[in-house]
Amino acid sequence: MLFNHFHDVVALFPLLLIGLDKAMLDNKKGLFALAVALCAITNYFFFIGQVVFLILYFIIKLITKEYKLNLKKFIHLAIESLIGVGISAIIFIPSILFVLGNPRVGGTWQLLDAILPKDYQIVEILRGMLLGPDIMTSRGLFCEYLFTSAEVYLPFVGIILFASYMWKKPKNWISILLITCFIFMIIPILNSSFFAFATSYYARWFYMPILIMSLATIKALEENIKLEHGYITAGLLLGIFLFITLAFSLNENQIVYHESYVIINAIIVLFGYIGLYSIYKFKNNKKLFTNLLLLGVIISTFLNGFVFFYKYNKLSDPIYYNEYYINNDLKLDYLNDGERTDSNNSVTENLGYLLNIPNLRNFNTTISSKSFEFYNSIGIDRVVKTIIGEDNPKVRDFLSTKYIITTKDEILNLDLVETNNKYNVYKNNNYVSLGIPYKYYIKKDDYNKLDYETRKDLLIYAVVLEDKQINKYNEILEEIDLTKIERLNNEYENYIESLKDKTSTNFKYTKQGAKFNISSNDNNFIVLSIPYDEGWNIKVNDKDITFEEVDNGLIGFKINSGNNKIILEYKTPGLNIGICISVISTISLVLYTIIDKRKVRG
Repeated sequence: MLFNHFHDVVALFPLLLIGLDKAMLDNKKGLFALAVALCAITNYFFFIGQVVFLILYFIIKLITKEYKLNLKKFIHLAIESLIGVGISAIIFIPSILFVLGNPRVGGTWQLLDAILPKDYQIVEILRGMLLGPDIMTSRGLFCEYLFTSAEVYLPFVGIILFASYMWKKPKNWISILLITCFIFMIIPILNSSFFAFATSYYARWFYMPILIMSLATIKALEENIKLEHGYITAGLLLGIFLFITLAFSLNENQIVYHESYVIINAIIVLFGYIGLYSIYKFKNNKKLFTNLLLLGVIISTFLNGFVFFYKYNKLSDPIYYNEYYINNDLKLDYLNDGERTDSNNSVTENLGYLLNIPNLRNFNTTISSKSFEFYNSIGIDRVVKTIIGEDNPKVRDFLSTKYIITTKDEILNLDLVETNNKYNVYKNNNYVSLGIPYKYYIKKDDYNKLDYETRKDLLIYAVVLEDKQINKYNEILEEIDLTKIERLNNEYENYIESLKDKTSTNFKYTKQGAKFNISSNDNNFIVLSIPYDEGWNIKVNDKDITFEEVDNGLIGFKINSGNNKIILEYKTPGLNIGICISVISTISLVLYTIIDKRKVRG
């Protein structure tokens, strides 16, 4: 309902299991490699979780003797796995290298946190099994919003059929795999194995056990398994759920956030359970039973969907998005290369993406890891969103923000550049171009001891350097006297005005990066508010130079007196080797299948 870019992951995942089954049961060659490649290319991060599930699937099928493994099959499977990942290397390798420094990946586990689930995690799993899905941004139960994606309810039939199947056939591979999945859901560190052991709790791998739950549901129907155990299981889980709910209420926690939504959802579930029990009486009449069951699923899905959209319309306000995003006519034709914009809190995230302009405010979890370091160093909590905001005007100045965008109702005490019936655009009078020159530095250790407001003040006055960098550039930089900060702040606007002729001119984006000029009367040290990355190559007057990581994640380098023609070129780390591996792997797959077909003919 919210993360639409995950849908292709869910749709294509079954091909991975089919490919493995074909390789193990039918000795088909090549299909598994193609499935691996497709899933890895589709979403590199979700692919990691798919591999974890695939290993569980493989091991459990071996234990239950669904699969028979010998050395030859194992070698073929290993070859196809390597070839599949190799084909995806053009995307997989650069992507993994890019997110390695992302603070959302990894983290430190405490022992109890690793093995004991939090209360809300148990509640979420039970709610996700017993009730229809909830809207993440405006929820009915336990919390107002939550983005874990713990939804495992099957329309109309709920948990009844697959639970009945598990009771009837506990030693079947399907039952064992589902029990294993439920254990992984509950134990935090096992759950996190699907997300590279990140410490945040997410349930976005639940689509995998949902697939197996659907299979168990179909098996229960095919084999006419009695439903009593399923209803007993649902009753037990409901009892646990109500007990936890009671415990929450005794602690004076808010439980119900949208009463009508919860009631409607519960009625839909009750309708499903009663309807299923009634329809099951006709199980011997295959045609009537099938038609009634299909009708029940359709009605249940429709009712759930209707409630979703009704609730979404009332509580998430799509009218706002239609008016301010889809139908906007903001142009910003006057925005030049190298100039950035920012949006106030009245404007929701990602306007920059829709207008195709540089805008600091965004909701994007895969930005440069160095951006996270920089924002965190100045006390801006950057997890999934970049929000500078009107409370940080000096940070905006430092980040070369020339224009501030607000909604039509928000008035700022700045020069109004453009207005329409949706937005206002204001000019930031303290804007300075990229490439700020410095004459002062501050030691990184000393800087990190300061409070966040002082750090923000210092950004424009002094570059943050480590000891070895200070030794390298102490001829052109001197250590700042922190007692002068108040005086510098009193003369802030004059200081900004003095910088405007010393920063970049003729800034132009190129296919590989950017180019611009900086003129200086002396040898100088320049800071670009661009995240440091080893993929950058910087030329000054056509000569490659060494650049530094400064200011906790940004780019800094020395320039000489006179006119400096600067060229930035970016080459994605891992891309070239990824291309080579992809080409070699694709050729290998072709040869592998040709050789196999010749052997089959022989």
